[in-house]
Amino acid sequence: MFVVRSLVLVCALAVLAFGQTVAGDAGGAARSGQSKQVNYVQVEAAQLLQRPAAYRGRRVVLTAEVVSVNARRAALAVYDARTHALIGVSLTELSKTQRRQLIAEPVYHVTIYGLAEMQEGRLVLKAEQVMPVEMTQVVR
Repeated sequence: MFVVRSLVLVCALAVLAFGQTVAGDAGGAARSGQSKQVNYVQVEAAQLLQRPAAYRGRRVVLTAEVVSVNARRAALAVYDARTHALIGVSLTELSKTQRRQLIAEPVYHVTIYGLAEMQEGRLVLKAEQVMPVEMTQVVR
């Protein structure tokens, strides 16, 4: 009887552990966009500002410098020095932990994966993922 109980307990725990692992992986895949095919278009800031209607509703990737962060951690402004373009980025789609981590560390250069939308006549990127770009400098 002891062996049967132990076997049932081990099986029940294994099923629970496996179920948690699969649910955790599926949730992470859905948040990162891996469960569905999401095609991002690599763009430059000047392209976005010159033809905002062409990118409306499309998922884009943009690399730029962080200029300012909203006090409520809900938005940031990025600037592309080469093209002198300033673009607003909404962080409302990111989790609170991701926003806090992005703002807590001194990040100056980021790559933004997000949806391009028009709000009040201005182009705004709704960030789905923001990744810091590490800049290495050679000391001479």
